[in-house]
Amino acid sequence: MRGCKRTVFMHRQLMNAGPELEVHHKNHNSLDNRRSNLILSTPSDHALAHALDRISRLNDHDQASVTSFLARCGITALCRRPSTTS
Repeated sequence: MRGCKRTVFMHRQLMNAGPELEVHHKNHNSLDNRRSNLILSTPSDHALAHALDRISRLNDHDQASVTSFLARCGITALCRRPSTTS
């Protein structure tokens, strides 16, 4: 069609990502589009990955601050792997 422009992002093109998937940059640098730095994920997994990254950067790791942060992000539950420490 004439006059129609469409932007195709490099990271989406490299990963051949369909409209139902998102591309996550492992090192959080959106300019680093090496395939080894990219992961295909669902929108919910992508949002959770970024939420968990923000949590890890919190200075105060008490339960109340984490729960408050998750609520602000709209996350009501997290699946956690059982601890392997004895």
